[in-house]
Amino acid sequence: MRNKAIFLSRIDQLKEAHPSARWLMLTLTVRNCAVGDLRTTIQSMNRAWKALTLREEFGKVMGWVRSVEVTRGKDGSAHPHYHCLLMVQPSYFSGPGYVKTERWAAVWGECLKVDYVPVCDARAVRPKMVKGQDGQIIEAKAPVAAAAAEVLKYATKGQELLDGGPDWLAVYIQQVYGLKFLTSGGILKDIFKRDEAETNNDLVYVDGEKPAEPDEDDDDIRLRFDWYRQEKRYARKRRNPA
Repeated sequence: MRNKAIFLSRIDQLKEAHPSARWLMLTLTVRNCAVGDLRTTIQSMNRAWKALTLREEFGKVMGWVRSVEVTRGKDGSAHPHYHCLLMVQPSYFSGPGYVKTERWAAVWGECLKVDYVPVCDARAVRPKMVKGQDGQIIEAKAPVAAAAAEVLKYATKGQELLDGGPDWLAVYIQQVYGLKFLTSGGILKDIFKRDEAETNNDLVYVDGEKPAEPDEDDDDIRLRFDWYRQEKRYARKRRNPA
């Protein structure tokens, strides 16, 4: 995925510019919704996110990357949720500004304006240590890179799209068409800035001019998408070269 490659290529620059910064993985969820309500649910989540960034609990966040993932429930419902990678001030984990998972859940629920406490998860990004061949304890993988891989994974796994059947897939495509599934802010706002020559063929819409809305009465919308096995993603069908 191009966005993942861009982020990983800039990790060293971020470390050099902000050597004392820490990182936090934050997952924010909502209750499952009907796939036909997916667009309005994601839009309400986006409004809630804007409200969250204005809360005191967000005060020590220097920059952030946020992606939307949608999984399909066994009953055919949709489960949209956020995976967030937060770059925080070094004092976040040791001062009064530290926010426990329970508090993130409560504040997120308030921002959503729901009558339940949503399931959330917050954890510090730490290196995974393993024993090397010589018996010494070494770092298995760069922790920020591993966290970025989790946040920047595909919005919906291709197999889940296919398992839902053609009708579920058609509704899903209509619902997410043109939505922004990957955003960033703070000092990470331009982390995914791309060359103007690049085109937007991804099902996951990132930036650039918003495409036109699909025709909701178009029964053939499913025919405009293909599964690209080599790229491991579902995307708008490409025209064959003349």
